[in-house]
Amino acid sequence: ITMSYTNVNKKYKDRLFRFLFGSKENKEYALSLYNALNGTGYTNADELQFTTIEDVVYMGMKNDVSFMIQDYMPLYEHQSSFNPNMPLRGLMYFGRLYDRYIEKNHFNRYGKALIKIPTPQYIVFYNGLEEHGEKEILRLSDAFQTKDKSGGFEWTAIMLNINYGRNGDLMEACKPLKEYAIFVERVRESINRLGKEQGIRQAIDDCIRDDILREVLSKSKAEVIGMTLTEYDEQEQMQLFKNEGREEGREEGWEKGLKALVESLKSFLPDFDSLYDVIIKNEDYKNVTKEQVRKYYDYSHK
Repeated sequence: ITMSYTNVNKKYKDRLFRFLFGSKENKEYALSLYNALNGTGYTNADELQFTTIEDVVYMGMKNDVSFMIQDYMPLYEHQSSFNPNMPLRGLMYFGRLYDRYIEKNHFNRYGKALIKIPTPQYIVFYNGLEEHGEKEILRLSDAFQTKDKSGGFEWTAIMLNINYGRNGDLMEACKPLKEYAIFVERVRESINRLGKEQGIRQAIDDCIRDDILREVLSKSKAEVIGMTLTEYDEQEQMQLFKNEGREEGREEGWEKGLKALVESLKSFLPDFDSLYDVIIKNEDYKNVTKEQVRKYYDYSHK
């Protein structure tokens, strides 16, 4: 029986990385990743207490993995395109996570006693096609309009390249992450040969045959196809927006190009923050301010 998955991706708004490493049914994968990153040997996956942010805004999709173990609060985020604003995003994420933590424990943030909070760990797993090193440290201070010489204000995001063939030690220490990297590589190769939908199905079948993520792919094949299609649809849409923005910018100038980009995105994205997050991924508008975008966003919504 041949099934059509043309519209199946509309049903699955999660990301495969988060599905593998951020869902309770795959807690063993999350624990394996944590152990590999921290050199620990925890064996009881039930110790994980997931605190995933449910409404991270990126085209309405959830794309982060956060959980608490012992006295640490790691947040792992997957990116298929490079985003220099990850330190700022991480700072905002943890602000929300700590706020939730304080409320849950009924701490008095205005009291005289020092509130002890879990130690943060913010790691971005990157597997885009743009070339990057195996490990890069992105710093919030790089975004300061005026350089801060005191060194008293900093927030970092550690970006790890998880394309197949990169960070070999980490991959060997975490089998699910290595198999995820192999799966992504096979999907890319199959799509180049067979097209998007057929290529994804073929890559899944090949991985099941070769015992790569076999259990998850066999059990949740339709969901994986949907999530993978969604991610590729999103990447294609992003590239389209980038191309349109560049073309408009060349023909009509930077300001008119920005206005055209806002017009093309406003009906596709749910709110201003989502729209702004997409626009700054465009190389030509990576330094645009919210005020500049808001001018055209508010105008277009009148």
